[in-house]
Amino acid sequence: GDSHTIVLKADGLIIAWGANDAGQTNVPAYLTNIVAVAAGEKHSLGLKADRSVVSWGTNLYPEATTIPAEATNVAAITAGVFHSLALRYDGTIVAWGDNTLDQTTVPEDATNIVAISAGAAFNLALTANGKVLGWGDNTYDQISIPNEATNNIVAIAAGFWHSIALKADGGVLAWGGENGELADVPPGATNIVAIAAGSYHNLALKADGSVIGWGLNEHDEITIPPGATNVVTISAGFGHRTFVLTSRHKTTYVIGMIDPTVIAVKTFKS
Repeated sequence: GDSHTIVLKADGLIIAWGANDAGQTNVPAYLTNIVAVAAGEKHSLGLKADRSVVSWGTNLYPEATTIPAEATNVAAITAGVFHSLALRYDGTIVAWGDNTLDQTTVPEDATNIVAISAGAAFNLALTANGKVLGWGDNTYDQISIPNEATNNIVAIAAGFWHSIALKADGGVLAWGGENGELADVPPGATNIVAIAAGSYHNLALKADGSVIGWGLNEHDEITIPPGATNVVTISAGFGHRTFVLTSRHKTTYVIGMIDPTVIAVKTFKS
């Protein structure tokens, strides 16, 4: 999230820490059987095993408190700054929250969707045939989808004002952002198996378990620690930057904090 982190445990319970000015880390005691989580600026989402969505925290818009009735049979969730999305098993999308920049106005061609990702006030969606769709804020061309991203894409990630996509051949595409460095994919970004976009930086996980990063490094958000080897999953945040889980040592790294409250757990054993 903006200045908070939420982690899903193997037993379906949630750990949360960081800023709590809007109750975004006050995980409801009744929450169990969670299978996925997502963090917005001051709100959090959870996807339950029964395919329903729950939320907590609050903000300027009702994304944290009002889950639409149609958000059922949900397969995936994602949270923007002031809005949220849910991907249903039928390949359709439900959106709610702030719509100032049309970020919750889902386009008619957003069908047969297999993945979603929310940026600050825009969204990306991936179709089953490997095409990237985008809607909402386009101030920095973050939804000006390049021709290369209209087929053979297997994963997407939305940053604050930029977008990245993982190609089927293990290459990475990037576009948008208020400066060119976010779209400058490094030459070493090959054999990539997962991607993550933070506010002003990107991470990519290679098939050999190593991580590379590019973009802003003001708070060491792309300074990968030496111990981050045999990595199995990556995530990039906003107010705090990087979350990396390694399999061999079962260690979580939280890197590059802006808000010192997020450092409450910097490294812990899973």
